[in-house]
Amino acid sequence: MQISSSPQLKPFVRHYLFMDLGTNDTEKLRLFPDASCGLVFLLKRTGAQLAGHTDHLPDSFVYGQPGRYIDLTFKQDLSFVAVVFQPWGLHHMLGFPATEISGQILPAAAIFGTAADRLADRLAGCQTQPVRVRLLEEFLNAYVEKRRHNQSIIVPESIRLIRSSHGNVSVQQLAKHMGYTSRHIERSFNKEIGISPKSFAEVVKLHHFIALSRLQNPVHLTNMSYEAGYTDLSHLQKAFRRHTGTTPGRYLLNQHKLAVNLFSLKGW
Repeated sequence: MQISSSPQLKPFVRHYLFMDLGTNDTEKLRLFPDASCGLVFLLKRTGAQLAGHTDHLPDSFVYGQPGRYIDLTFKQDLSFVAVVFQPWGLHHMLGFPATEISGQILPAAAIFGTAADRLADRLAGCQTQPVRVRLLEEFLNAYVEKRRHNQSIIVPESIRLIRSSHGNVSVQQLAKHMGYTSRHIERSFNKEIGISPKSFAEVVKLHHFIALSRLQNPVHLTNMSYEAGYTDLSHLQKAFRRHTGTTPGRYLLNQHKLAVNLFSLKGW
């Protein structure tokens, strides 16, 4: 279930994602980039871990901008809540360069201090989503109050242009519209989001293709690849596999999607 953040937190937080999954066997999930960082609280001790790693994930963790897909495994029922930030949200809330956590998964306490551990215990101890949302908002608002100052519009306005073009805009075009150099915009993106404007646009284009696929039945991949702005089907397939680890066709046929960018690898 996806729940929107409050108006006060909307400049920082896109939404909250609640998930409860039951399993009698080892389950594997795949998360692929959606141009956002996240703060995750595991509500049950599930032995969740990154695929190929032996260490269990902490009960609460932050993930930075992933450069590619991430596979997670767990062996028991999985229940979690995720705070999905605006692309610039974590930087604007806390102030540190987003590149410091790009491609990483870190204990929440390493970013938010021991208050994150206390919140994790409180979230696990309550039974209703409205109460959990209230606890999350109280926690996050405390950081927003500390960071009340004017933020640059370079990244938010550039993102608005990228989204309005569905990712089909160059850094040079952004620079011309914004009145800054391409290099200045790239530095701003790396600092506030953790990836380049080109990489951000690629993710937006990929998700535009996925959105288009929901509107067509049957799906014609070649036609949709052109409509989404790819030069041809081969270009789409290459970009899709790089970000998701699978083909467009296999993703669209997957019956175990938990969110647009999160799906089960059951049967793979």
